[in-house]
Amino acid sequence: MIAEKVLKDICFAFPSSTNAKILGFEDVGCWHLSIIYIGIEGSDQCETFMPHNAEGFTDRNDPDLMAMFEEADGQCAREYFGA
Repeated sequence: MIAEKVLKDICFAFPSSTNAKILGFEDVGCWHLSIIYIGIEGSDQCETFMPHNAEGFTDRNDPDLMAMFEEADGQCAREYFGA
């Protein structure tokens, strides 16, 4: 998949959501790394997903989560969208 822009963000998976279930946090929810592809194959399509090595964290500021965010490819989504 070729994207014009790759973004990264830290997102919350709400309890009982698919992502929380995949990460083993279906009862409490969790924070995880999210990757966003914009402009897929020259179109205006956008796709958001968890990386294959995603982990869940109960603390938004967990040092391991912050390290994963810094190591991930892509621009910070909050900076890109001006949030």
